[in-house]
This record gives sequence, C-alpha cells and structure tokens, in this order.
Amino acid sequence: QTISRLDWVCPISQDGVNTLANLYPQLAHRLQLFRLGVEDGQMGSRPSSDHVLRIVSCSTLTPVKRVGLIADALALCDFPVHWTHFGRGEQRTLLERKAAALPAHVQVELKGYVDNPTLLQYYRENPVDLFLNVSSSEGLPVTLMEAASYGIPIAATSVGGVNEIVSPRSGWLLPANPSPQQIVDVLREAAKLSPTQRREMAHAAHQLWQQRVNAAVQYPAFCQFLKTQLSQKLAS
Repeated sequence: QTISRLDWVCPISQDGVNTLANLYPQLAHRLQLFRLGVEDGQMGSRPSSDHVLRIVSCSTLTPVKRVGLIADALALCDFPVHWTHFGRGEQRTLLERKAAALPAHVQVELKGYVDNPTLLQYYRENPVDLFLNVSSSEGLPVTLMEAASYGIPIAATSVGGVNEIVSPRSGWLLPANPSPQQIVDVLREAAKLSPTQRREMAHAAHQLWQQRVNAAVQYPAFCQFLKTQLSQKLAS
C-alpha cells in the first residue's frame, strides 16, 4: 500500500532492493538502489607491529548487535588480542562481566559512546588490524564503510547488505549465526596475515569503498536523480 502511493523507493542496499522486489514484484519498477556513502579515509589506518591482533568494533550494545558474542570468542583465543569497542547500550553491564573474565593475553577497552570525528581520529592515530561485526541483522552498515575507507580489513556476519561492502579479498564473511569458534578461526587467520597480505586486503577494502560507497559519488548521483525526477514531474 505504501509503495503503490510513492513515485520511487530507494533502498540503501541491493539486498533491500531484492527483498522488496521479491515481496512486491508488480511494483519492482519503482525501486532504485542508492547506497549511502562516507568520505575517503585515504587508507589512513595502519596495522600493528608488535604481533598483537588489534580489533575494533562499533555498535550499540543491544541484543541484535550480539557484541557479547565477540567476548565469547575472545575467551577461546590462545594468542595476544587487544579489543576496542565503541558504543553504549543496555548490555554494557553484561559485556563488562564477560570482559573481566577473559584471559590475561586478551585486553579490552570499552570506550562507550564517542562522536564520529573521534572514532575516525582513532583510526588515524592507532593501529587497527581488523574491524569486527557480528550482528544478527544489518542494512549496509556505515561503520563498515568507514573501516573500508581507512583500509581496515573487515570480518562480519553475512546478513543484509554486508556482502556488498565485504568480500573474500577485503576480509571475511562469517555465517549469519557464527559460533565463537568460527569467529576465533577468522581472528587467527587475521593474526597470521603477512605484511603483504594485510596490505592487499587494505587495498581491496578501499577499492570496494571507492566503487560502492564513496560519498563524493553517491550523494551527487542521488541529488541528480531527484532533480531529474522533479523536472519530469513539473514538465508533466
């Protein structure tokens, strides 16, 4: 009923387009993909140099984000890890409890809420080896776009439009419902990357940003689309 009364519906992921087209095939002609975008991080992040795997995650601490699953996985790690999480929410106390029980070679920083400039400054000023997302549901996360623009390899659950910003060349697509051990296996692979492999992943991540979620391309294209549609409507 809603779509039939609109001129266009513009999902931000191909997954969104496909979902709506499958649900309402008679209205598929009103769908047009326009992804969001972020500015160029110019591959401004760097990897660790001390054999500690440095992981960043960024999300609200809510059940759908499953951040506690990261802690469950880290409990199984037998190699040095430093995990930094940005974001706040109702599961903070639960996460603190899990973090306190982790082995000594797993260090955790729960940063809470920070504004976007502070997060991006962190990427520029601190080594980051992997961005990790284990959500049970997503659209096309801006946090993954930002990580890709900074040349950070990504490991994320293959839900929603995540596979539109993560590829096997730029990171790892986890199952939609990964076990802690499956996450650990990916973390171990990330920890074992050679400098050349890490560099290749960084370039592949940045290339995906350039091709699909570059704000300097995405937003002017959407504006031009709206101007064209409005001109045609006024002309008729």
